[in-house]
Amino acid sequence: YEDNLAVVKKVFKQHVSMSRAQLVELKVMKGINNEHLNRFIGVCTERPNICYLFQYCTRGSVRDVLDNDNIEVDDMFQVSFIIDIAKGMEYIHQSIIKFHGKLKSTKCVLDQRWVVKITDYGLKEFKFGADVLEEPKEQEAKKMLWTAPEILRNPRALASYVTAPKSDVYSYGIIVHEILTRDMPYSSFGLNPSEVMEKIAGGMRPPFRPMLPTSDKIHPLVLRIMQECWTEDPLRRPDFATVRSQLFTELKAGKNTNLMDDIIHKMETYTGKLEKMVEERNEQLMGERMRAEAVLDALLPRPVAEKLKIGEQVPPEFFEQATIFFSDIVGFTKISAASTPFQTIDLLNDLYSLLDGILSQHDVYKVR
Repeated sequence: YEDNLAVVKKVFKQHVSMSRAQLVELKVMKGINNEHLNRFIGVCTERPNICYLFQYCTRGSVRDVLDNDNIEVDDMFQVSFIIDIAKGMEYIHQSIIKFHGKLKSTKCVLDQRWVVKITDYGLKEFKFGADVLEEPKEQEAKKMLWTAPEILRNPRALASYVTAPKSDVYSYGIIVHEILTRDMPYSSFGLNPSEVMEKIAGGMRPPFRPMLPTSDKIHPLVLRIMQECWTEDPLRRPDFATVRSQLFTELKAGKNTNLMDDIIHKMETYTGKLEKMVEERNEQLMGERMRAEAVLDALLPRPVAEKLKIGEQVPPEFFEQATIFFSDIVGFTKISAASTPFQTIDLLNDLYSLLDGILSQHDVYKVR
């Protein structure tokens, strides 16, 4: 759309009658401009292509990043993701949209600068009356692992402007657990999704929730906020303004904090280390090259060795006359038997040095 990639979301409706409420809703959606909300592009009302469009984020969703073992999600990434989501949800709750309703890690996407943006929000009037496709039981249950217990027990509660925002807070707590552990919600229990849903909706005491992460690198405040967000009683859950404020204050993640700046700083540090490593490897390579050239010079005549070093072929040469001189050390066996090993080595060194000195004065090649 207008040279930009877009995500198309199909709406299964027979027709769309653009009421005044829908037109107002679309106007509100088009007017939203927040760093942590994915940009709404528009809708199509013509059958059979009734749909709505959001901007496509190239880095995928938070869940995609967590599933990618090639991406290191350190504490800097974790804090940035957690705060970005809280800021986006705070804006939604304070706007005319009021709540998301289906918040999960796949609804949190990342742009080129690794900023998390909430997507697939709003459009309640436009989606109203749409058919719901039937899916296999476990697949449907898997999509609801982020759903608050009060919504599981009474789906109509999602239409309440009092209850629904608190259900978003519950979903946020589950997402925080995902970010801290990189695991799917409740994966450590070995239960299928429908069994998990039954335990959550069943009102167990204590409530059935994901296992707390045990890493000592996790800030205690993050753990506390996560548990407060998934509290059983919706009224006891904090709002996103409180969550965002506490995270900013305690973690000192001020408004100027930018994940991309931190990434660039890390890349600069890594580049410096890489340059030093390359320099050391180049020195090692030069040393190995010099040793290889010395061996080549020792095995072959210098003109031949020089051509081989530069990659040239060495054609065979023909000589009409040649003199070959063979030499031997007379009585070497008796001499070495009567000498110590060091005396024998000293004798050979002196003898070869003397011969090399004589050969260097004549056009002679010594075969090693």
